[in-house]
Amino acid sequence: DQEEIRKWLDWGRENIEYLHVRHDLFDWPGKGKVDGSAHLLGDCGLIFLFNSSDQEQVAEFALTPESTGFTGTAPVEIRQDYPASERQEICQPGAVVRWTVPPETAVVLRVQPVNEYDAKDRS
Repeated sequence: DQEEIRKWLDWGRENIEYLHVRHDLFDWPGKGKVDGSAHLLGDCGLIFLFNSSDQEQVAEFALTPESTGFTGTAPVEIRQDYPASERQEICQPGAVVRWTVPPETAVVLRVQPVNEYDAKDRS
C-alpha cells in the first residue's frame, strides 16, 4: 500500500503544473454518467474521467478552449495513461473525442502534440 501511495505522490509531483489548472468537463455529474475534468496548458496535459456506474460509459468532450481549456493549433495525440492501455488517438483542434470508460473506475488520458510522442518513441 505504501508503495502505491508513493507512486501516486511521485506522479502528482511530476504533473503538478497540470493539476493547478482545471476545467470541469460536464455540467452535472449524475448516476449513470461519466464525470471528469481537463487539466491542460495550451496543447498538452491530462484529462481525468470517472465512471461510478456498474456499466461501461462513453465520455464525450471537445478539444476547445470552452470545453477543456485546449488552445493548441496542431494535431495532438491522446493516450490512456491509467489504467495502462495501448489505445491512442490523433485528434485535431476542435475535435469531439469519445472515450470509453470501464465500469466503476477512473481513466487518466495524456494529451500532447503528436511530434512530442514521436520524439519519445525514437529515444
